[in-house]
Amino acid sequence: NAEDPAQLRMRARLATTALILVGLLFGGCSSPSSHLAEAEEQYAATEYYQAFHAIEQAREAYPDDEEIEAAYWKIRLPYLLKQGQELVFANREEEALAYFEKALVLDPGNEIALSWMRKADDKMATRAAYEADWLRKRGELKQALVKYHEAFQHQSGNPEAEAGLRMLGDIWRKMQDQAQYHY
Repeated sequence: NAEDPAQLRMRARLATTALILVGLLFGGCSSPSSHLAEAEEQYAATEYYQAFHAIEQAREAYPDDEEIEAAYWKIRLPYLLKQGQELVFANREEEALAYFEKALVLDPGNEIALSWMRKADDKMATRAAYEADWLRKRGELKQALVKYHEAFQHQSGNPEAEAGLRMLGDIWRKMQDQAQYHY
């Protein structure tokens, strides 16, 4: 009966973590290499949050260790990208953009950061356009106009905002025609 590869990886991670913990408990003081090993193991398992947390602790404990410093910068970029992605999924795009901007400082032109920034902007544009549509349908035309323009700030040429603005223009023209007729 073969086990699922994901289960095998999880067991291996647990065993490695247990060995590290036993070493820390019975070994007294930890060493730079044990901190580094934990961070590298988490990094290899693509557990970037845990890897970054471990390397930050190592960096605090051993601020002059060049190997830890090198690992810190190696782990920081994927950590920033992963955190940004999770924030996009959680509909916290503004916060996500800050993480992607930090990633671009470390690696200008990073395609992953740029791609996720576009996704975040697209989500914010779409959300603003939908809010504008809702305001337009409620007759709150000025607020709708502001929201449509917010959508364009996030994504120029947003199709939902363009369609909404056309409808808003039609409504205003009808209102002007009615006002002229009654005047």
